[in-house]
Amino acid sequence: MKKKLVLMTSALMAIGLLAGCGSKHSHEWGDVSYTWAEDNSTCTATRVCKGNKSHVETETVNTTSVVVTEAKCEEDGLKRYTADFKTNEAFLDQTKDVTLEAIGHDLTHHGAKAATRLEDGNIEYWNCERCGKFYSDAEGTNEIDAQSVIIPALGTDKSYFVGTRWNGNGLKYTLYLDNYTTYYDSSAKINYRYDDFNYDDDTKELSFTISKIENYNIYTPKYNEGDVLTFIYNAKEDVLTFEGMTFVKSSF
Repeated sequence: MKKKLVLMTSALMAIGLLAGCGSKHSHEWGDVSYTWAEDNSTCTATRVCKGNKSHVETETVNTTSVVVTEAKCEEDGLKRYTADFKTNEAFLDQTKDVTLEAIGHDLTHHGAKAATRLEDGNIEYWNCERCGKFYSDAEGTNEIDAQSVIIPALGTDKSYFVGTRWNGNGLKYTLYLDNYTTYYDSSAKINYRYDDFNYDDDTKELSFTISKIENYNIYTPKYNEGDVLTFIYNAKEDVLTFEGMTFVKSSF
C-alpha cells in the first residue's frame, strides 16, 4: 500500500511539473515590458511565464539616437532613441522621444554709437547670433526690429560745402563755395562767378551755373555764361572731382 502511494505521488508531481512549464512548449508568457536606462543608452526587454515566474526571457540592447528637431533659443527640440532587438521575435523594436529644452539666447551687447556724416550710428541693443533676434534689454524680453537699432548717417547736405575752399591740380584751380563764390584759373586770372549752387545727396553731384565771367583778357575762357559745371563728391575720401582733377579742402 505504501508503495502504491509513492507511485501516485510521483505521478501527480510529474503532472504538476508539466502544468508548471516543465516543458518549453507549455509556456504562457505575460506581456513584454521594456526598461530604459536612465541615460537612455540601453533598453531591456523582459517577459515572464505566467505559470512559473522563475522562467524569464530578457534581452538588453544598446540604443541609437537622432536629433529630430534642434533645440532653439526659445523653442524645445526633440531627440529620438531607438532600441533594435535581434534575438527574440517577441521583443519588438522600441522608440523613445526625449524633449531637448530650449537653450536660451546668447546675447551680445552693443553700446550706443552716434551717427556721423558718413557712417550709421545705433542705439544701445543686444542681439543673439544664434537666432538673429534683437532686443532692447539685456534679459532678452523686449524684442525689437533689426532696422530700428540703426541711426542713419547724417549724410552730406548743401550746408557742408558752404564757406569752404577746395584746391585742385597743384592749386592752379580753386573752388570757393560761399554766399558769393568764384571758380577761377589762377594762372589766367579767369573768374567764373555764380550766385548759388546745388548739391544732390543721392547722386553726390555738386553743380552751379556760371552767371558771369571776369578777367579773361589773356585768352578765351574755356566755359561760357550759362554753362553748368558739375563736380562729383567722394564722401569717403572727402574730395571733389571735376574733368579728371581732384579738389581737396584747403584752409587758405
